[in-house]
Amino acid sequence: MSTDPRADRRAELLTQFLRAQGDLAAEAQVLAEAQRYDNAHPREDSLVAELCAAVAGDPWGVAA
Repeated sequence: MSTDPRADRRAELLTQFLRAQGDLAAEAQVLAEAQRYDNAHPREDSLVAELCAAVAGDPWGVAA
Protein backbone atom coordinates (compact mmCIF):
# COMPACT_ATOMS: atom_id res chain seq x y z
CA MET A 1 0.00 0.00 0.00
CA SER A 2 1.10 3.52 -0.71
CA THR A 3 0.97 6.50 1.61
CA ASP A 4 -1.75 8.04 -0.58
CA PRO A 5 -5.19 6.82 0.55
CA ARG A 6 -6.80 8.02 -2.69
CA ALA A 7 -4.36 6.01 -4.81
CA ASP A 8 -4.99 3.01 -2.58
CA ARG A 9 -8.76 3.36 -3.01
CA ARG A 10 -8.45 3.70 -6.79
CA ALA A 11 -6.28 0.58 -6.92
CA GLU A 12 -8.75 -1.28 -4.71
CA LEU A 13 -11.69 -0.40 -6.96
CA LEU A 14 -9.73 -1.33 -10.09
CA THR A 15 -8.92 -4.72 -8.59
CA GLN A 16 -12.55 -5.26 -7.57
CA PHE A 17 -13.75 -4.32 -11.05
CA LEU A 18 -11.35 -6.69 -12.79
CA ARG A 19 -12.38 -9.51 -10.45
CA ALA A 20 -16.06 -8.75 -11.09
CA GLN A 21 -15.82 -9.29 -14.85
CA GLY A 22 -18.61 -11.59 -16.01
CA ASP A 23 -20.84 -10.74 -13.03
CA LEU A 24 -22.90 -7.80 -14.28
CA ALA A 25 -24.37 -6.98 -10.88
CA ALA A 26 -20.92 -6.86 -9.28
CA GLU A 27 -19.55 -4.79 -12.18
CA ALA A 28 -22.41 -2.30 -11.81
CA GLN A 29 -21.83 -2.08 -8.06
CA VAL A 30 -18.13 -1.27 -8.52
CA LEU A 31 -18.89 1.24 -11.29
CA ALA A 32 -21.41 2.96 -9.00
CA GLU A 33 -18.79 3.19 -6.27
CA ALA A 34 -16.27 4.54 -8.79
CA GLN A 35 -18.81 7.17 -9.87
CA ARG A 36 -19.26 8.21 -6.24
CA TYR A 37 -15.46 8.47 -5.99
CA ASP A 38 -15.37 10.62 -9.15
CA ASN A 39 -18.12 12.87 -7.79
CA ALA A 40 -16.18 13.34 -4.54
CA HIS A 41 -12.89 14.06 -6.36
CA PRO A 42 -13.81 16.06 -9.49
CA ARG A 43 -10.27 17.37 -10.08
CA GLU A 44 -8.84 13.86 -10.47
CA ASP A 45 -8.90 11.84 -13.69
CA SER A 46 -12.11 9.84 -14.04
CA LEU A 47 -11.92 6.50 -12.29
CA VAL A 48 -14.95 5.24 -14.24
CA ALA A 49 -13.13 5.96 -17.51
CA GLU A 50 -10.02 4.20 -16.19
CA LEU A 51 -12.02 1.09 -15.24
CA CYS A 52 -13.76 0.94 -18.61
CA ALA A 53 -10.47 1.37 -20.45
CA ALA A 54 -8.87 -1.37 -18.36
CA VAL A 55 -11.32 -3.98 -19.59
CA ALA A 56 -11.29 -2.62 -23.14
CA GLY A 57 -7.50 -2.94 -23.23
CA ASP A 58 -6.98 0.76 -23.93
CA PRO A 59 -4.69 3.10 -22.04
CA TRP A 60 -7.02 4.83 -19.53
CA GLY A 61 -6.35 8.26 -21.02
CA VAL A 62 -7.79 7.16 -24.37
CA ALA A 63 -11.22 6.47 -22.86
CA ALA A 64 -11.34 9.74 -20.93
